[in-house]
Amino acid sequence: PDILRRGLALHGIELLGVLPYRPILSHPTLTMLIEQMPGEVLHEGDDMDRAIEHVAIGSMQPRHVLERIGPGSLLIVPGDREDVINATIAANRTQRKLDREPGLLDRLRRRSHFGRTPDDPSVSSLAGMVFSGGYRPRDRDLEAIRDAGLFAYFVEAETYDVASEIHDLLVKTHSADTAKIDEIKRLVAEHFDVEGLLHRLEPYAGVPGGLVSASETVRHSALGQTRSGRYLHGGLRRLARAASSLGDAIRGREDRH
Repeated sequence: PDILRRGLALHGIELLGVLPYRPILSHPTLTMLIEQMPGEVLHEGDDMDRAIEHVAIGSMQPRHVLERIGPGSLLIVPGDREDVINATIAANRTQRKLDREPGLLDRLRRRSHFGRTPDDPSVSSLAGMVFSGGYRPRDRDLEAIRDAGLFAYFVEAETYDVASEIHDLLVKTHSADTAKIDEIKRLVAEHFDVEGLLHRLEPYAGVPGGLVSASETVRHSALGQTRSGRYLHGGLRRLARAASSLGDAIRGREDRH
């Protein structure tokens, strides 16, 4: 930030903040997946608003697949790979037991278990499975998935195409994304000089629709202080519109002078 600040200063621009990258903000949810990728929901699982931390393809032996996935992972696998499906369900069952009773680690060490540690320590199960290639899981496998409470999605597309579509999902922040909203509020509060922005808007207090709407949006939206924090990114859109209107008004006033 210091280098950027000095560079902008050479052009008469003051840096008000730099928001650091946080992976959680780019994680899509299961709901986004089914909204943007055609397919059939075989089972919704326990939480459709949960984030997908990691995506893996089950194209190898089960034990090698398990080494690469863990809680929060979404596994793409053809529905006829019963070995991978069953191993994944068993590993998910083991993970949940370990989360409830960590002391069972030695006793469960020989059972199927995940190799990847989740980004969020509170996540205790797989995000779900997407069955590709038009191969639907057998009824008994699907029943086991439902018993495990796992999200399951069936698509006709080939595995590569499915992985590409998931990679390109448009990620938005919805009202149910409380963890993302909390992180956005924290980032803005810690890394952006909101009061500095408001101070710079003060000279334009007389511009109709300018300072009042912009400053209120900054205070309540950028700081996440809207009612229940549920309209955060909508508030930021209003800020952008207010800033645009303010800019037009300022330019109009300067042209008159």
